[in-house]
Amino acid sequence: MIYSDEGCVSHYTFDSAVTVLPQPVADFSNDPDIARLTTADPLVQFKNLSQQANWYVWTFGDGARSNEHNPAHEYREQGEYEIMLAARNVYQCTDTLRKMAFVNHANIPFIPSAFTPNGDGQNEVFFVEGLQDISKFEMYIYDRWGNQIYFDEGLDASWAGRNSQNRLVQQGTYAYKIVYTHNNGEDFELFGNVTVIGIE
Repeated sequence: MIYSDEGCVSHYTFDSAVTVLPQPVADFSNDPDIARLTTADPLVQFKNLSQQANWYVWTFGDGARSNEHNPAHEYREQGEYEIMLAARNVYQCTDTLRKMAFVNHANIPFIPSAFTPNGDGQNEVFFVEGLQDISKFEMYIYDRWGNQIYFDEGLDASWAGRNSQNRLVQQGTYAYKIVYTHNNGEDFELFGNVTVIGIE
């Protein structure tokens, strides 16, 4: 409706068309559950479930990126990571989806099978690696007759190849018992053998 300066009224209809472009929808699934990843099994396979899109970019929160349709990604350290998938169509319309991944440290102890306490500065001490979030740690060492010859405790417990009299033991195989408690209250006991070598 148009009004003139004299107060006259006129009607005019404009023909117009509004084009609605299709919008992409970013979506994905993953295996295993990204809320319960561990450093023992850190590989994730992603499945792209996006619709109305033909271009994709993934970021995994640790500096890595991918343009693959269904990428796999391995996390090397524990932590929290934001995963983002951006999906774009031929009309340059973009949608994004973000999910959080949680990677927890897996308490898998690494216990060496041998060490050389010979004073050369290399591999001098027997100790356990790979444990975190523990409240108690004890190390027992036994000779081949089952006699306890050494004990240490604490998170830095180790054995330098000496007995309870602080004398260097003879070259040979010794038994160990490792006892530790996780912060969640779960107790563990590990048994095995370690060989002392390089002693004349």
